[in-house]
Amino acid sequence: MKPMLVIAIMTIAWSPFVIGQMANQKANSTQKALAEYRKDIDTLDRQIVSLLNKRAAIALEIGQIRQRDGTPPSSAQGRAEEVVRNAMDSSKESPRLARKDFITAEAPRRRGDSNYE
Repeated sequence: MKPMLVIAIMTIAWSPFVIGQMANQKANSTQKALAEYRKDIDTLDRQIVSLLNKRAAIALEIGQIRQRDGTPPSSAQGRAEEVVRNAMDSSKESPRLARKDFITAEAPRRRGDSNYE
């Protein structure tokens, strides 16, 4: 058999195996990259929850001061709007998403939800 023919036959015979190996390597690489990103997101989520808990504790302190001084809840509306504006201004990627997130986070407090702490 001629050497070129042997090489061609071997190439054709091994092609599915090589292509399959390459696909497996790409899939493994993709899964590894996704796992790293997910790990980063998990870390960020823990930090966000910690910061929200700190924020909530401060907000409760403010509420206690306002209640002690007899400040009506309606006077906080301007501050709430300012907080949302600040969040929107701080978000370069998606100001509308920042607005939605802050309004959602504040909703239980505004409703007077007893589970909000």
